[in-house]
Amino acid sequence: MTVVLSRHTAGDVIRYSELFPTVRALGISVERVAEVLTAMGVLIDDRRPSFEAWLKRKLDGLGDGIRAETEHWLRTLHQGGPRTKARKGGHRLGSHEQRPAHPPDLVTAL
Repeated sequence: MTVVLSRHTAGDVIRYSELFPTVRALGISVERVAEVLTAMGVLIDDRRPSFEAWLKRKLDGLGDGIRAETEHWLRTLHQGGPRTKARKGGHRLGSHEQRPAHPPDLVTAL
């Protein structure tokens, strides 16, 4: 905390993007330092969500018409919509759970 706050004066803010390299280089827990700075009211979390970077990569190169529709669909899957719930955090788009081909009762009966 001393290193991070050494140049801090009243009214200054610290951005997460500036904090991360400094704290990581010292081998200190970034999460804990960020927690304390947040409690002090001086941290601005300017990280970009990983979903946004993933979405940008996936949509890169698509034509405007299909890009807009695909982006809307993927955001609805991710965030939910009027008739759908958001996907749970542990799920990745494009991954599927493996299930048995037949219900267990049917397999037992055969």
